[in-house]
Amino acid sequence: MKVTPHKTTLRRKSKFRINWETPVKFCVRIDERNFVLKAVADTCEMFCKETTLHGVRYIIGKKNPDGYNRRLKQLTIMISRLVWMTACVSGAIFAIAMMTLVWDRFQTTPTVTTVETTSHPVWDVPFPSVTLCNINKVYRPNTLNITRILLDNGIEMDAVQEFLENLSNLISPENVDSIYIKTYSILEKFGYNSERLMMELVQPCESLLKLCFWLGNEVPCHSIFKLSKSSEGLCCSFNYRALKSFLEIDMESNDTMGGTSGVLHVSGSGRNVGLHIVVDIEPEDSVAMTRNYYGIEVMVHDAEEFPQSSVTSAVAQPGQEVVIAVKPSVVSSRPSVRGVAVNKRNCYFNDEYKLRATKKYTLNSCIAECRVDTIVKKCKCLPFFYPDISAFANEYRQCDLHDVDCLRNYRCNLQPPLNTPGFNTTIDIGIDCPCLPSCSEQNYQISVTTASRTHTGIKEPLYGNADLTNLTSILVYFKELTCIEYRRDLYMSWDGLLASFGGIFGLCLGGSVLSLVEMLYYFTIKLCINLISCKRKADSAARVTLGNQWVVPSQPRKIHISQDTHYRARRQIVW
Repeated sequence: MKVTPHKTTLRRKSKFRINWETPVKFCVRIDERNFVLKAVADTCEMFCKETTLHGVRYIIGKKNPDGYNRRLKQLTIMISRLVWMTACVSGAIFAIAMMTLVWDRFQTTPTVTTVETTSHPVWDVPFPSVTLCNINKVYRPNTLNITRILLDNGIEMDAVQEFLENLSNLISPENVDSIYIKTYSILEKFGYNSERLMMELVQPCESLLKLCFWLGNEVPCHSIFKLSKSSEGLCCSFNYRALKSFLEIDMESNDTMGGTSGVLHVSGSGRNVGLHIVVDIEPEDSVAMTRNYYGIEVMVHDAEEFPQSSVTSAVAQPGQEVVIAVKPSVVSSRPSVRGVAVNKRNCYFNDEYKLRATKKYTLNSCIAECRVDTIVKKCKCLPFFYPDISAFANEYRQCDLHDVDCLRNYRCNLQPPLNTPGFNTTIDIGIDCPCLPSCSEQNYQISVTTASRTHTGIKEPLYGNADLTNLTSILVYFKELTCIEYRRDLYMSWDGLLASFGGIFGLCLGGSVLSLVEMLYYFTIKLCINLISCKRKADSAARVTLGNQWVVPSQPRKIHISQDTHYRARRQIVW
């Protein structure tokens, strides 16, 4: 009898089975004997199930479903887990990127300058120093003694006149003929150096200043002005308190007002609350000029910084009325800025960088000292119009006409920082200074109005009916009652940085400080507990395996299967 086999569905079982229950175990079954990996996998699974971080618990998901439509549910769970894993990883990457950006800004921009107020009162701001420098450096009435000495030593009158005209090269160095150098050598035999010579030849402040008014009241000019040094030579300065006392050249000046020797202040603004002076340039007695015109350079600067041509200045010429309206601005720094490194905040506090000549640190005073040091190193001499502030001043002489060529070569501007685009750093020009702005300072901007007198014989009662035709009137005052105050503060403090990191962490992952505590707990204490537990299980499994190795297996028995039994077994195979 022929037996017809039943039709059956053949089902082939896969050799590899993926475990979707625990993706954090890398979707493979971990050998029980590798207790370290198993402990880490168990810890990660427990952390994902119980953490407060948003979305992480969904990576674990539910167990594999049973029953009807089991494959569709498995696919749905798998897609859900992949989506949540992608979302969590993307959130973590975004959080790290944002934190890195915040950290870079914290490192590269540690401070920020903002407007504190636009109504800072001017009476809290020191009145600026006003330095008057005659463009003429040799005053003819003062040349009689020098002329007599040179004539007595065989120098002709024309040569003496040309020599005096070339003395301006000591301040503004240009080309000097060797014959003038020989003439200068004659004066050196009589004990003259550059400073003594120019001090004798300069126009005195008493001759330059004719009338002085302070706060609307006439005052003796010698009581508020004193002879001073500047980058333009010997000048007359008002409210100048920069140099240390042992460096002053006019020690006997009674430069005080209102019973105080400190920096002057004013109580308001306007033409009547400021400085008003009348000067006589005396162009007919000009011999050696640093410009090709007659006039006075008016420098408006901080009372505690060295005056030089780089500060705010104006030019007043004979027969003019020059009105200088000053608009100050104040920069103040919070004490917290001190905690930032100098190379990052790019400014110095007054007590962080001590200058040798001035009492207060300012950028211009620092640059002046740097220029002096560079000239001393390169030219082996010290210009007479700078204070003896160089560390090498005692080792070198004062610069004279012999050094004009060297002074001309090194009078150029500062070197830019290294790797500055557009500058050739292989050429050794200029000077390289470590100077930085002051963290707290006053700056003065000016607006200048100039008017020329069109009539001769002008007399004004305010000036005692003096003839002002060839005189120059200079008026300096604050333009407004208020000014702008800037505040330099930390761009982000440590507490602000921590708050930014916390905000990014909460925004991207929904975490907090407690989430960090969770991570610390699970991957330290909990991980150690799991390691100990898995280690014990692995040891137990190893002992069982070791015991089984001593069992002698029995001889295999031969099993005889009949043909009918074999046929029935084949019908029950499921493919």
